[in-house]
Amino acid sequence: MGVDSTDSAGYRRKAAYGKILLPGTGERYVGRGDAKFGISKLSQNEVILLCKCQCPICRIDKSQLWKSWKARAIHNKYVLEQEVLKAQRMLAEDISLYEKYLEEIYRKASTNFGVYWKFIKKQVKQAPLDFWLW
Repeated sequence: MGVDSTDSAGYRRKAAYGKILLPGTGERYVGRGDAKFGISKLSQNEVILLCKCQCPICRIDKSQLWKSWKARAIHNKYVLEQEVLKAQRMLAEDISLYEKYLEEIYRKASTNFGVYWKFIKKQVKQAPLDFWLW
């Protein structure tokens, strides 16, 4: 249908609450310390990921991510768009590449998404072919 996650306001909402997105990792809190929940500080590996970021904000002044929700929104949208492009490249080459990429992400995740991923994979493999062709 031509809709993906960058068509939503989620990346802006995260930014407004002090969160940035990191490729293949998830969201991390970089706000001013007034959050009451969902705080996950940057690890050393995540700092390295952020240092490699080529978004319009990070190329000029990464410190803006800690100061401005608008800067975080621009950064977050860029990261989402890059993840979409990465997924499209992997899917075009070989769907198993993208599946392995997701396996790695969900293996490291501290959320329940891994459980959902396993459930969906099982459902897809067990579903009759005509279900997916509707």
